[in-house]
Amino acid sequence: MSYGDNNGMGGGSYVPSVNGTLILVFGILSVIGFAIFGPIAWIMGNNAAKVSGGDPQQANLANIGRILGIIGTVFLILGAIWFVFAGAAMIAAVSSAASSAPRP
Repeated sequence: MSYGDNNGMGGGSYVPSVNGTLILVFGILSVIGFAIFGPIAWIMGNNAAKVSGGDPQQANLANIGRILGIIGTVFLILGAIWFVFAGAAMIAAVSSAASSAPRP
């Protein structure tokens, strides 16, 4: 028996399975509003792309989930940039209103 046999009978090699459905779900979640799942789907999709063999349907689902994860990651980055600029604008507005308030 050689290393990599998946049973005691020999003759086969172990092919890791790709959970394309989970990657697709993470990708969809990242696009519909839970952008934190974007990098997770992207990384898992990249790891799944490195696995050769296995079920081609799961590989396709993983690829779609990876692409959606990339889109979700872009949304995450844009949201973080918007949060920083909106926070800075709010701080500027509050400090401007406080400095121009009439004094008794």
